[in-house]
Amino acid sequence: MSYIESILQKLLTPDSNVIKQATKQLLDYFVSEKCVIGLFDVLKNSQDAHNRKFAATLLRKKVKNWKLLHDNEKTALKGEIIEVLLKEQDESVRKQITWLIASIYKYSVKSKQEWPQLLLFINELIMSPTPEQNMSGVFILSIITEEAAEQLKPHYVNLLNIFCTILTQLNNLKSAFYVISSLKNMIPFTSDETKELQKVLPLSLNASVQIIKTDQQEETITSVFDFLQILVEYDIPLVSGYIKTMAEMTLSFISDNTLLNPTRICSMNFLNILIETQKSNLLKNEMIRPIVNAVFAIMCQSNDPLQTKSDIEIDMLDDGDEKEIVDDTENIFTAATQVLDYCALYFPAKKLIKILIEYVSPSVTSDNPLHRRAALAALAITCEGCADYYKNHYLEVLTDVCVKGMQDSDDTVVQISYFALCQFSEFLQPNLGNFSNRIMNLLINSIDSKPELRQISRLTVRFYDALQSFCENLEDLEEHLPTLMSKLTTLELQSNSSLKLQRLIISTFSSIVCSVKSKYSDYFDYTVNLIKPYLSYNQLQTTHNDTKMLQIECVDLMGVFAKFIGKDKFTDDIVQNCLLFVTNALTNEADPEIRSAAYDLLAGLASKLKEKLPLNVIMPQIIDSLKNEEGINVIDQDDKKHDAFSAFDEIDLQDEELEDEEDDDEDEENDEGDSDDSQKLIVENEYVTEKLSAIICLQEILKFTNPQIYDYYDECFQELKTLLNFVHLNIRKESYLAVAYMISYFHDFCIGNLSSVNETERQILMTKFVTNLKDFKTKSAKAIEMDSNRELVMSVFDSIKVLLSRCAPFIKLHLAEFGQFLESFGNLIIETFQNKIYCQMVNNEETTNLEDNEAEYDYMLKEYAGDVLPSLALCLNNDLFDNYFEKVLVYLIRLLNKSESTTAEKSFVIGVVGETCANIENIKSIRAQQLFSEFYKYMAINECEIRSNTIYTIGVLCSQSANALSQYYPQIITDLYQLVKKEKNKQTLDNICGSLCRLCLCCFSANVQTVDFELLVKTIFDLTPLRVDMDEYHTLYTFISQTASNKILMNYYQKIVEISGHLMSNTHEEEFKSGTKEMAVQFLKYVDQNYKEELNILLNEIKTDLANTIRACLA
Repeated sequence: MSYIESILQKLLTPDSNVIKQATKQLLDYFVSEKCVIGLFDVLKNSQDAHNRKFAATLLRKKVKNWKLLHDNEKTALKGEIIEVLLKEQDESVRKQITWLIASIYKYSVKSKQEWPQLLLFINELIMSPTPEQNMSGVFILSIITEEAAEQLKPHYVNLLNIFCTILTQLNNLKSAFYVISSLKNMIPFTSDETKELQKVLPLSLNASVQIIKTDQQEETITSVFDFLQILVEYDIPLVSGYIKTMAEMTLSFISDNTLLNPTRICSMNFLNILIETQKSNLLKNEMIRPIVNAVFAIMCQSNDPLQTKSDIEIDMLDDGDEKEIVDDTENIFTAATQVLDYCALYFPAKKLIKILIEYVSPSVTSDNPLHRRAALAALAITCEGCADYYKNHYLEVLTDVCVKGMQDSDDTVVQISYFALCQFSEFLQPNLGNFSNRIMNLLINSIDSKPELRQISRLTVRFYDALQSFCENLEDLEEHLPTLMSKLTTLELQSNSSLKLQRLIISTFSSIVCSVKSKYSDYFDYTVNLIKPYLSYNQLQTTHNDTKMLQIECVDLMGVFAKFIGKDKFTDDIVQNCLLFVTNALTNEADPEIRSAAYDLLAGLASKLKEKLPLNVIMPQIIDSLKNEEGINVIDQDDKKHDAFSAFDEIDLQDEELEDEEDDDEDEENDEGDSDDSQKLIVENEYVTEKLSAIICLQEILKFTNPQIYDYYDECFQELKTLLNFVHLNIRKESYLAVAYMISYFHDFCIGNLSSVNETERQILMTKFVTNLKDFKTKSAKAIEMDSNRELVMSVFDSIKVLLSRCAPFIKLHLAEFGQFLESFGNLIIETFQNKIYCQMVNNEETTNLEDNEAEYDYMLKEYAGDVLPSLALCLNNDLFDNYFEKVLVYLIRLLNKSESTTAEKSFVIGVVGETCANIENIKSIRAQQLFSEFYKYMAINECEIRSNTIYTIGVLCSQSANALSQYYPQIITDLYQLVKKEKNKQTLDNICGSLCRLCLCCFSANVQTVDFELLVKTIFDLTPLRVDMDEYHTLYTFISQTASNKILMNYYQKIVEISGHLMSNTHEEEFKSGTKEMAVQFLKYVDQNYKEELNILLNEIKTDLANTIRACLA
């Protein structure tokens, strides 16, 4: 046995120390002169198949650096490798040798060294009359096309003609499969082969049908659908004519009960891709009905459970009464619902729901529970993508169906009804709140009337999911709070024996707190006493899963308390105890679930401790979590897990140093993972959760300018930049937001204090700030322009909004340096409204009805882009900003006046224009007149969402347009008086208060004589304190500060003082616009200076804690 073979043999032993020693020997050998010939000798002569396979794999790594190989090595490899392949008997080794041949061909051709002997050999095999040789030739070609498709480009015409012959005869489906695999690899590089492609495309589709119906092995099915996916995604002009054929072919597979479920599910997954990428083609060919017909039929036939990927559900049922018995590859019901989900996300809601209702309506009243379940699931699953349409046309119907379903005699229908309520609660609020009494009473009564809910089952988990979601998203939960808490506390006392039921109840408390916030204070002491036994780090349970998960739920609840409960209850002692738990958990625990809970609690504590948060322990842990690659595994074709850092990876690292420097970056990217042809990256959920919690926690910390963060800024920033490309979508989304907060922190802490440092430091800080902004601009612009995922693009726009709003003053002051930066974002907003960014592309088809074919999610993307406008306005002077605003207004006004526009669309247009105008120093007279005439008619509209935004925007237009609308002031005020008399919506009432404040100042400024100012001021203060829109306090105090000495206002000093006290008592700074509390303190000081005696009398009459807060402000 040769030296190198003995090393390879050691690597196959189970002894880790031997493997470690052998790996070191292999690394040394790999850079020696003997390596290539030595490995080739093993491949030719070894009696051990494992060693031969290992040698072939290592040789593939060596030939990546073909130009560095000696001529004798190249000659030996090219001259003998075909013979080695022919004599090899082991199938797995033959496959690896074929990959080696493909690599030699690729890098040889790239080095301008052709290998005609190989092509001749393959051609002889393919042309052989012997079926086995023919199939062997096509197989080798499929491997070479996967490795070296680009290098084969000069031979495409001949190859496509050969493929046509094979697919026409269709004598051997295995050969046809290898042809399909080759086509899959070649399609991305085709260009001038139109004539040949025109022949091969219909033949390949026909062959795909035959292969799928005949061979349903996973590898075969996956490869065929990968081919179809590449046809669709590479946007080959010829393919558009076959989309309907592909869709019909896929629907035939879906509807074929003789096919295995994994095959039908693969078909549905491909149908989702068609819906996502070819929606206009499908709409043009009227494919919505056939799609709905096929998937709804499956839903009505299947009794598989609906899997929602809920971690809590899977965990709850792992050893409960029910188990997950259907995996992802078999659950056809869930796959069918996912198709409907894609339909809702990509098809126009009106077109989809009109057809879907035809199927749902008879099913909800069917005697067959499977049909009733299917109907509810269809409504629930399409709720996210069609929320606005449902709210405006079917809300009461959906509520009726859901409520009846929750009372159904069949448990599976009840389960789906609970899921539907979760969906409706998340996506149909606040409108669903109109039926809150009916729904909440039913949920509360179920706690008592359904004893089965005291046992852990899928029904129980779904019930609590529904209860939690409904509570958390309900605006007016307070009226139900006493009854609900009474039921839950009674149930908790009865549930001591069930840790899982206790966990569900604790989780419900969290949802309730998220809804009612500080109004939960009456139940705080009871709840803390209840969970206190689980909040000690010393009693942390990591071995018994149920106990651990209950403890984590209790820690999560404390994090929610930290965020929403005031210091009167959430005292400094509680804060310190929680902080001690966090530091102990992060320092001593490796369990990702416990660490995640600690980060969630810390995120809540951030708002309590602000700049006082001790980051010397916390930040290193956060950075470790950002860096952590535990849980990231490579899975091979046999589903065997390998460590992410193996001997091969070490060779790759060493190999990079040897690579030919002339190879371009693209080659390096394409060469990554050459040895992992059948491997994929898997990220375990709990590690993703820890990383995600760490990022969100960091965002909360960055909202406050803690000096200690600066010490970790550079390392943290680099790690977050890396995570912008992470495999998991939510990590990418939150990382963009975290990067925005990082740069914003740097702006607030460093750039905002440039005057306090010397010139050298000033230049260093400015350079870093500009560099970071450019990094962010480059990454975010690329994501918006090129990423296909709309959710990510929305999140990136949100990040841009955060960054611009926080850094606006400095950017505006240095426009010369940041003009290009802002121009990029302004153009991206315009391009989004023009449907020109990548995730909006629909086959690049020219269609005059593009807007009519938009799904609600398409509109939502524009909403996120439009939301950046107010922040952009803060950064630019009026003239520069007007270049963008004018272009976007064209689209906004068109959307507003479109007959098919929804309530949400109209509300968004009016609202975003109002918020943008509020940030413009002076709106041009002609612009103010135009917008006023467009919007005023909506001020008394029935839809409160539109009405409140219109009232706000009209007030802003008046205040920001230098009295250009002064002739309308009296009429606007009169109309607002009329609205106040009948208005019940809290948001609208707050906006009326804000607009009246603005109009009062406008009337003073324009010296309007026809307004009764006493009545106007009285009406303003009748509308205080504000109910829900805390931003309008900024408007109120702006009004107060400018009229403080006015005799009319003096009558309301007492009320203003009390409002100011409540305002200063509120510790949630994020609820108020910057500067609001400062204006409140200024008013209190004004009163104290001018009316001290009256103020003291008042402070003795009001509540002690309120009086003490005011005195503290005056101290």
